[in-house]
Amino acid sequence: MTAKLPHRIGSHVRQIMPYIGGKTFAADTIWAKLGNVSRLIVPFFGSGAEVLNRPHALAHTQTEVVNDRDGYLINLWRAIQHAPHELAERTRTVRSGVDMVAYSRLLQRNQDALEALQDDIDFYDVKMALAYLYVMTLRIGSSSVLSYNRPKFFHSGAVNGVWTLPYNDRIQYFEWLSERLMRVTIHCHDWQVIMDSKATIGLHGKGHGWANTIGIILDPPYTHHSRTKRLYRIDDNIAPQVREVAIHYGAIENLRVVLCGLDGEHDKFMPADWVKIGWQGKNGFRKSQKAGEIMWFSPYCLKDQARLFD
Repeated sequence: MTAKLPHRIGSHVRQIMPYIGGKTFAADTIWAKLGNVSRLIVPFFGSGAEVLNRPHALAHTQTEVVNDRDGYLINLWRAIQHAPHELAERTRTVRSGVDMVAYSRLLQRNQDALEALQDDIDFYDVKMALAYLYVMTLRIGSSSVLSYNRPKFFHSGAVNGVWTLPYNDRIQYFEWLSERLMRVTIHCHDWQVIMDSKATIGLHGKGHGWANTIGIILDPPYTHHSRTKRLYRIDDNIAPQVREVAIHYGAIENLRVVLCGLDGEHDKFMPADWVKIGWQGKNGFRKSQKAGEIMWFSPYCLKDQARLFD
């Protein structure tokens, strides 16, 4: 009998915390269409589901660059990357409503400190990482709870996320995440900073032994008219601009681009040679429960899904 791996639930990698728009159950389709690209760019990293569920063993020449504008989130990922044992040890805490308020206030007091994430690629704060993980995993209330001076939320009273794991399994889970992220460059910028840099994307490497195939996963916040507002701490209505960038890069031969959204969100704007594939995620945030989640794949994505490792 195969031993149970703490970092997995079934065939997928366990999510670090509940996250709106996570692509855990869409990751298999994404990788079937992207294949084993030599460089991966993810400007909206979020829960990291697409990267963590990548099925390939990476060669030393392959690179992955991820980004998210939410400094709390990037601080969590950097803490996991560089201090998995310390973070796991700090999760050995009593779950209480008082701690929920204290952790939330800690985060609100330290918003200015997040500027260090942009100034220093190696900066992270384990205490703030635990606070963010605790609040976002165990709270009841708005997902944008950290945006307000007087947040309206309560401790859920439930055991969720990493707190469902026994402590020793929790250590193994953080160790696995840390090892997986060691090959990943993690940024905290506006998405356009990443997409405007040809060097970051890897276009300068074409024909020189790296970045000969480039995968770009664009999963911005869905447009405000199609879902509940204030789902995210940073909740800009940028999906139309992201769509334009996706179409631009999707026309380049060595780029394989996926654009994520809701059914009907981008349909009338997408070129005819893009492939539309639907999938079913959690739907509590949509204004219309009939609107499924959609991924659009650019013309140079793989046509035959059997060629997963190309």
